[in-house]
Amino acid sequence: MTDTQVAELCRLTVRAPARTVDLAVPADVPVADLLPAVLGYAGDDLEEAGLDHGGWVLQRLGGEPLDEERTLDAYGMRDGETLFLRPRTEALPEVHLDDLVDGIATTMRQHPYGWSPKAGRRLLLGIVVAVLGGGLLLAALPGGSALPRAVFASVAGLLLLAGAGAASRAVGDAGAGAVLGFMVAPYLALAGWLLPGGELSGRHAYEALGARLLSASAAATGGAVLTLAVVAAFAALFLGLAVIAVFGAVAAALMLAADLPPA
Repeated sequence: MTDTQVAELCRLTVRAPARTVDLAVPADVPVADLLPAVLGYAGDDLEEAGLDHGGWVLQRLGGEPLDEERTLDAYGMRDGETLFLRPRTEALPEVHLDDLVDGIATTMRQHPYGWSPKAGRRLLLGIVVAVLGGGLLLAALPGGSALPRAVFASVAGLLLLAGAGAASRAVGDAGAGAVLGFMVAPYLALAGWLLPGGELSGRHAYEALGARLLSASAAATGGAVLTLAVVAAFAALFLGLAVIAVFGAVAAALMLAADLPPA
């Protein structure tokens, strides 16, 4: 025995140029299949008359003409709705909103390149990166005592580490956590660069450079590994930072081990 599923009926009122027709049709019927039946009931010679103006269309009051490929069910047609049969070249105009604010909001939602929550989030993350980068650059500028700048960079790095973990785990926003976490290693690297002290000129410049580079690379490696642990996402990004920092530490160790005489 074969099971047969019968589509639900949709009762419509179609207002044609000469008469009004009440129809009950299956909801899964495409508009293209419904049009010939409507034309047959709506008046004599309507099919031939349609040749003069590009055919006929069905539309709701205030809406655009119905797509002939879609079904009534796809349009959410309900029993008792009224459709208008119009020449294609004389279709009813779409409704225009009197509420200016509502009209602007509706237009912006329909615009394919309009503002969206995703665009706002990306802009906010970009601003955060720019501010953090500016703070890092200011702290790295020469001049003044190195200790306050090292303390600032250390505290900022730890706060960023905590913020990255909170964003990724507590809020569930791994992207924001990765953005904050990406800045942890540079801030800790700056702190590691400043803490050893020593002049980068003179007889012991080579040793000072090696010590600073080793301290900065070690701090950056630790920051990258800790960030990966708290964010638990974007592993390739943080592992890449850690690998770069390890190479820096190896280079610094070789510089110190070589113990080259001063120039």
